[in-house]
Amino acid sequence: MRALVARANIEPAEMSDEDLERVGALAEKLGDTQLRSHVFGARSGAAFERHCFHEAAAWSERRLALLSDVDDPDQLCEAYESGVPAALAVGRVGEARRLTGLHRDLSQRLSPHHQLHDFAVARDRRRSG
Repeated sequence: MRALVARANIEPAEMSDEDLERVGALAEKLGDTQLRSHVFGARSGAAFERHCFHEAAAWSERRLALLSDVDDPDQLCEAYESGVPAALAVGRVGEARRLTGLHRDLSQRLSPHHQLHDFAVARDRRRSG
């Protein structure tokens, strides 16, 4: 199941809604918050790729609501990073700024790889709003 979720996060447009629903239902049943977070991220990414921006933002918001139970800093960074374009796409500039700040604060304590992503997140947000 984790492989399917990983695939969905790498190529969200390649996953069917039925596959994402099945994986999401299983993650719910298992009570695995981190897996649910990844599924919500994949659903947000898939909706964004289909230009269903309000749907993408809704899945992103659901994911962000779970983060108090997620302790993996890499997953937190990814959730903040992927939430920025979803928020911007529906005109929530303040939310995009908030997520950019959360991403920046966390990424600065992590690896150079995360810091590079922070640079890209900040650049993209500045371009959009």
